[in-house]
Amino acid sequence: MIATPLFYASPKLLGHLADNAPIHGYSIRNSKGMTLNVANFGATVTHLFVPVGNAYTDVVLGFDNFNDYMKSYKFDGSPYFGALVGRVAGRIEHGNYTYNNQDVQLTVNHGKHQLHGGFNGFSQKIWQVKQALKNKITFSYMSKDGEEGYPANLFIDVTYEITEDNTWLIKMEAFADADTLVNLTQHSYFNLNDEEEDLSNHLLQLQATAFLETKDDLIPTGKLVNAEQTPFNFSTFKKAPTAIDNTFVNNSTATAAACLQCSTNKLQMKVYTNQPATHIYVGGKCTKNLLGKKQVVYNTYSGICFETQNFPDAIHHPNFPSIVLKKGETYTSETSFAFEETV
Repeated sequence: MIATPLFYASPKLLGHLADNAPIHGYSIRNSKGMTLNVANFGATVTHLFVPVGNAYTDVVLGFDNFNDYMKSYKFDGSPYFGALVGRVAGRIEHGNYTYNNQDVQLTVNHGKHQLHGGFNGFSQKIWQVKQALKNKITFSYMSKDGEEGYPANLFIDVTYEITEDNTWLIKMEAFADADTLVNLTQHSYFNLNDEEEDLSNHLLQLQATAFLETKDDLIPTGKLVNAEQTPFNFSTFKKAPTAIDNTFVNNSTATAAACLQCSTNKLQMKVYTNQPATHIYVGGKCTKNLLGKKQVVYNTYSGICFETQNFPDAIHHPNFPSIVLKKGETYTSETSFAFEETV
């Protein structure tokens, strides 16, 4: 843990893209010192310092050198550390779909399928700062018609806010000039104690009683599985799983979809969302070419993702909630990560 969070009093130059476009870092915080650092590349959250006792712990995985965030996308199995993912999070089978009697072919970047928006999804775009306040920042991006194969010009705003009760709020809004697909998520990996190299001392509880059945390539079959008699029954607190890549159906938006606890520093994080699902992922890692913060080699058990979103591959399953955003409609996604110390 650290005594004082890293804070950018003004936009900090972090690097440049190949076309020399600048990448800047920004900070927001509350009066208690909880601080979030974010870059305009991918609206990527690089640090989230949460007060614990008389110090702070950085609860998200990432890199010390921002160039490593960009380099990570050049390797197979990029972890998407801290990024805003879209147009469509998760997998779309065969990268194609049919809507309104029109066949749409998307880019295919994950075997036979598309994953997390394609080769150069929202996680690798420069976002414009629309508003920057002490405790809140809003980024915007316009995804052009045909980008990664998607139809329509799509206009997106994402707002990150740190509240006085030590909660990180995320609000995403989008609209398009024609019918298209949208399913956004925030892809931070959490470890509630930055002095620990894995999740061994973390407990997980999930609200969900069902998860999506998938094929071997993690494409949903369209069926739901009752979690009760499976290893994915987290109705009560259990040790954080060493490997998981599953979409859980949120029963209610009124209670926490997930709760993560660290037994060593007594920090707890609750996840609330208006989205129908939470995809839980443990498995992101660095390659030998990339080192994490403090020059640590992250392993597959270093952090856990809570990807609040709609169901993956929903366009191929009429029984899933729709991810079609129609012209004239507004897409809205809200998620909060609430932190507190437990007794």
